[in-house]
Amino acid sequence: ISSTGEALFFFDPNGKLIDKLSAGRMRSGQSYGRDGSDNRFYYAEPTPGAQNGKGYEGITQLPAFSVTPGIYDNAVTVAITAGEGETIRYTTDCTTPNASSEVYSGELSISKNSVIRAAAFRDGYLSGDVATATYLFRSDGVNHALPVVTLVTDPDNLWNSKTGIYATGDQFDPDAASYADTLKSATYYQAKFATEEQVDTIWEKPAAFSLFDDNGRQVFTQNVGIRIAGSFGRGRAQKGFNVIARKEYGKGSMEYPFFENRPYKEYKAVVLRAGAQDQNRSKIRDELASGLLEGTDINILYQAYRPTVLYLNGEYWGVYFMKEKRNRFFVAQHENTENNVDLAIGKGFKQRTYGDNSDWVSLYEYATSHDLSSAEAYAYVSERMDVDSFRDYMIAEIYNGNTDTYNFQYYRLKGGKWKFIFYDFCWGFQSPGHETLAFRMGKTPSDVCSAKLFAAMLQNKGWRDSFCRRFGELLNTAFAPERVSALIEELYGYVEPEIKREREKFNKDTFMGVKQPNTNLGTYEGFQSEISKLKDFAQKRPEELKRQLQSNLGLSDSYMKEVFG
Repeated sequence: ISSTGEALFFFDPNGKLIDKLSAGRMRSGQSYGRDGSDNRFYYAEPTPGAQNGKGYEGITQLPAFSVTPGIYDNAVTVAITAGEGETIRYTTDCTTPNASSEVYSGELSISKNSVIRAAAFRDGYLSGDVATATYLFRSDGVNHALPVVTLVTDPDNLWNSKTGIYATGDQFDPDAASYADTLKSATYYQAKFATEEQVDTIWEKPAAFSLFDDNGRQVFTQNVGIRIAGSFGRGRAQKGFNVIARKEYGKGSMEYPFFENRPYKEYKAVVLRAGAQDQNRSKIRDELASGLLEGTDINILYQAYRPTVLYLNGEYWGVYFMKEKRNRFFVAQHENTENNVDLAIGKGFKQRTYGDNSDWVSLYEYATSHDLSSAEAYAYVSERMDVDSFRDYMIAEIYNGNTDTYNFQYYRLKGGKWKFIFYDFCWGFQSPGHETLAFRMGKTPSDVCSAKLFAAMLQNKGWRDSFCRRFGELLNTAFAPERVSALIEELYGYVEPEIKREREKFNKDTFMGVKQPNTNLGTYEGFQSEISKLKDFAQKRPEELKRQLQSNLGLSDSYMKEVFG
């Protein structure tokens, strides 16, 4: 039944009402029913097929704060209220209030960055949800041009050496390790934070998630689950988070239009991305790659982003880009359909995360074992794969010089054609002269999972011509130097004011706490150097790519002039 409460009616075979049961608000996993008599109670957990356990008369109310959480100039005085006959207990150290926590007895005067968590208790009642309020003050260093996101969770959920999702664990000693040691599976992949997000839900923790707008007003708050996001970027001190709505935390979705360039007002999950492997460099490569596609007719999915500053348990945690979470709900939302989706992601072409990808596997094996210059063979492939989507995907990947080729994600609606999702560009935009076309064609030593399919598609004269003409069009529009440079400046403007403070906090020339040798990575000067590299890339990349296209595809001078000008 609904967590907000519903009525159940019981009828005999003749349609006569035998009994009815009206349940009120409950949390996921709780139940409501009789205790063997006519008395009705709430139960902490259901017992299907067995006698009910201890019953409770009701569930306490969610405490309310008299002052809305947010960012303030001056001290605030906060009163906390709950239901009649209920005792409010609260904490100021982010721990979850329990029956032993301090009893609220009067207004709280708050003048520095603080987190207040409160819950209501009453004899014979189940304790309800925890209310969380973060109060930040400009006089306490909270002066940001960006919106602020807050995450609050019990500190043990983060730092406990056995169960904390942010913890390295007891087995790794940074004082005894070299930088090279941290790259070995015996250290990095045994760290608690390195546990893949798909693994046991023990690595998802309850948290309160809030968004303050540019003026410091709280515009959204909800209890959610959080997990550490990403892969190798987990080794950095500033880690990403997946923020997930589930009914067990209160609501199964987050009802708020987080991204101004998306029409959606509801999300199952969002990502707070700290830059991953680019966080100690420019921090903006991923957003640059996807931002260049905004406002174009590109035929691939990509994530919207929103720059924010994160406060974790009331503590400054640096710049994070909030992004759409790539999952089946993301695909269904963008395709304007229900969850009727086959979604695959992985190293190579054969892993999947949702649905069935056996059709993809057979299609890939067919395409890479047949001569696609044959009209019949090409027709077989084009009937199953959106060849324009693959074309646009390869162009976007080649333009930005992305060499992190394992992150390959593809999907289809049931019975439809396979399409592609564009993401993860920590390794992109490095050198304007990088021979990415040859790399992506498999001409250079590499393990590029798309190389065989790309090379097969280039066998078809019509598709190759479409690829070249589309590339020429995008080099003059989406990837025009002035457009790329403008977006670099915009992204730079978001993060630059925070970089010195952020890098002083996280010492970003380290990985798992171990210093990287002989670099200026993680410094403000290193950040400025990386931004200069991006600007240089924007100016030089188009001409470099024209050279690569002519050389690798054997294009004539007359064709080059016609297509690329």
